Amino acid sequence: MRHHTKDKGDLAVGEVIADLLRAGAQVCLPISEHLPFDLIAVSHSMRELRRIQVKYIGARDGAIRLSLKNTSGDRHGIYVRHVCREEIDAFALFCPDSDTVYYVLASEIPIGIRSLFALRLNRSKNGQTKHTRPAGEFVGSGRIFGPVAQVDRATRF
Repeated sequence: MRHHTKDKGDLAVGEVIADLLRAGAQVCLPISEHLPFDLIAVSHSMRELRRIQVKYIGARDGAIRLSLKNTSGDRHGIYVRHVCREEIDAFALFCPDSDTVYYVLASEIPIGIRSLFALRLNRSKNGQTKHTRPAGEFVGSGRIFGPVAQVDRATRF
């Protein structure tokens, strides 16, 4: 695979869509690229919608670091914009190193954090556990809807 950022983003969106569908959710894709979210997840009950921003994030030093800034560019320059948490409901982070999608609710990110939110894949080298977030606690698309999104495969079709 080429390492162009658009290709990585497309791969991440595909992985998240597959993960959501396996859990029984449905997925809507927006027509515009200018929205702050990449897809909308619809609960199995069809009663809940979640605006999801998808990120492709490689692991570094045993952690996945979610930047709370979006960068874009055009012929006039490069633009950096902070993520507005009122415009999305959750982040879906695809990590190719663990081949896993992690779901972080916007409400789980403390208000004081403006630039970076990290999930630990491995214990830190200094053994610190206070104020760390184990990535394993953020696995499973059911986190964005709660248990409602989980479907018994025997009754699905």
